[in-house]
Amino acid sequence: MALVQAASDVAEQGAVDDRDTFLHGVRDLLSIYSNAEAGLSTYVSVPGIVQQLSSLQSDLMALQSNQEYTLMKELDEMEKVNAKLSTAVEDGVDFFCNPERLRNQVKELTARVRALQAS
Repeated sequence: MALVQAASDVAEQGAVDDRDTFLHGVRDLLSIYSNAEAGLSTYVSVPGIVQQLSSLQSDLMALQSNQEYTLMKELDEMEKVNAKLSTAVEDGVDFFCNPERLRNQVKELTARVRALQAS
């Protein structure tokens, strides 16, 4: 049933990007099925259809592999950014929520400046 619906939608969906060979292959295969359903005589050999399906399967596997690689790369980048953000948030929280530590740092810096000025 889904194949019948997909075949009938082929003409309704408009143009396919010329660079997308996978969608072109799917559209061509659906056109063959659609023509057969409409009773139009189209000669297509079984080896030809098998070759098209095999080619589509190969293209699909390559596309999935590329997507998985891109996804993993983006997730890795997101983890790095998340780690930097966590560090920045911790520093900010520490800065604003620990005033005694901040006072001690100011005292230490003041003492260093005075020591440098004295020498």
